[in-house]
Amino acid sequence: MKKNTVKIIKQIGFEGRTTIPLIIRKEMGLEDKDFISFELSEDGNSVTIRREFICDGCPVYDEVEEKKADMELQKLLKERDPVLVSIMKYIIGLAGDAA
Repeated sequence: MKKNTVKIIKQIGFEGRTTIPLIIRKEMGLEDKDFISFELSEDGNSVTIRREFICDGCPVYDEVEEKKADMELQKLLKERDPVLVSIMKYIIGLAGDAA
């Protein structure tokens, strides 16, 4: 049995970003930190979004542990050479953009 089709029009923002609407995220069972794939149709006029399962038994994302690690990294960076601090900030920025 086919569900009702949901069509929501969104504007693409700065740097090509947009948000998957809540109703679609709920219907797909998408949660924070889930992985999705985008597949462009042959005619180039539509995109299919699929929820992807990268691995079973992967460690669960723990925001508290991440904050502790960030604080430890900040402490270590304060004790280092300014050049190293700049390099680490650049790397952290790249990792944050990838997320």
